[in-house]
Amino acid sequence: EKNLNNPADILNAVNLWLTDSLHQTYRESSVKDGMDVALISINKHTKEILFAGANNPIYVVSNNELKQIKADKFPVGAFVDEQMQHFSSQVVSVNSGDHIYLFSDGYADQFGGPKGKKYKYATFKKKLTEVSLLDLNEQRSKMKNEFINWKGNLEQVDDVLLIGIKII
Repeated sequence: EKNLNNPADILNAVNLWLTDSLHQTYRESSVKDGMDVALISINKHTKEILFAGANNPIYVVSNNELKQIKADKFPVGAFVDEQMQHFSSQVVSVNSGDHIYLFSDGYADQFGGPKGKKYKYATFKKKLTEVSLLDLNEQRSKMKNEFINWKGNLEQVDDVLLIGIKII
């Protein structure tokens, strides 16, 4: 619609549109936090990913090794030190067979297990690396079952989003 295809440009535009639509400045803002996002575009021909993130990283698993691609450390729709922040894009090269994972914080922040503790990112990374050897349908099933078993009878504390993409 706006002829934007660079993830950072998209996040910067959403940041501006959100601020304008809420008629918000730093001093007027009653909202002191915003939306965490991971956004990618994939060039299938060059096997490059363009990534921009608002607090949310992405994970790339290649040859059973997980690499975290870090995001900018601020959300969409928030001011930092009275300034609207600008997002940056990173180029990530991938190979056939690699997996890219985008996710919300809901999985890692879920309470459960035998002691009612958070699942945590270290466990999440380990599980994603483990399931990355499977096809995507099996990955979905394993990750869903892992979450349900971890949560047990406890209430779900947040939204849970996990997107897995295999590079072919």
